[in-house]
Amino acid sequence: MALQSNAALLDELMGKNRNVAPGASVNQVKFTDDEVCKYYLVEFCPHDLFVNTRADLGPCTKIHDDELKKQYLKSSRFGRLGYEEEYERFLRSLLNEVERKIRRGNERLQLTQVEPTPDKTQKNSKKIANLFSRVKKKSFFDLNLLYIKK
Repeated sequence: MALQSNAALLDELMGKNRNVAPGASVNQVKFTDDEVCKYYLVEFCPHDLFVNTRADLGPCTKIHDDELKKQYLKSSRFGRLGYEEEYERFLRSLLNEVERKIRRGNERLQLTQVEPTPDKTQKNSKKIANLFSRVKKKSFFDLNLLYIKK
């Protein structure tokens, strides 16, 4: 685990091709490659959005590279590859799923809430009034006892 995090840090600082000998041919990653996150190219990756929440999508397995994002934005094929439409579809599906979870939670909440009946409310108010009167009498007698003792 530590080895992977160290490798990721080195990749971020020195680039993916840090171990290639100078002058050797390198297979450059293009923004059209399957291992590149198309959502990140368009705007941001939704996998980074809900980290440590109940709606966490987990880590993205694809490459997030700012250079590839710049290449895509400057490309003549910007907006023509369908990445934006796919991104919007994915975000809408996430939104629909979260709204569905909220609706289900509200429905469960409504099922558990019980409205008080008028009979219970009247009984409770009578009990409360009775308790208040008893407390007043008790405090009155306690005050009288204090004055008598002095």
